[in-house]
Amino acid sequence: MKTLFTQSSLGRACIAAAALALSAGAVQAADPVPVKAPIFSQLDANRDGYIDVNEASASLEVSGWLASADKDKDGKLSPSEFAAARSSAGIDK
Repeated sequence: MKTLFTQSSLGRACIAAAALALSAGAVQAADPVPVKAPIFSQLDANRDGYIDVNEASASLEVSGWLASADKDKDGKLSPSEFAAARSSAGIDK
C-alpha cells in the first residue's frame, strides 16, 4: 500500500497548519470591539486606535477613569477597555 505523505511532507504540513493557526490567533488578539461612542474617535487625536494620557486629558471624565480602565497597564485605552469602562459606568446601557 502506497502512502500519500512522506514523513518530511507530513512534517511540513503540520508546520504550515501550526503557522496558520498562530497567525489566526494573532488576528483575534487585536482589539475587535468597535466603539459606538463618537467620543472615542474625537479623543483619539493621532488616530492610532487608542486613547493615551495626553488625549484623555481633553475629557475630565475619561482622564478620571483612565488608570482604572487601562486593564493591561500600557498607558492607553484600547477600544475594548474604553467600551468596558463606559459600560461599567452605566454610560452605554
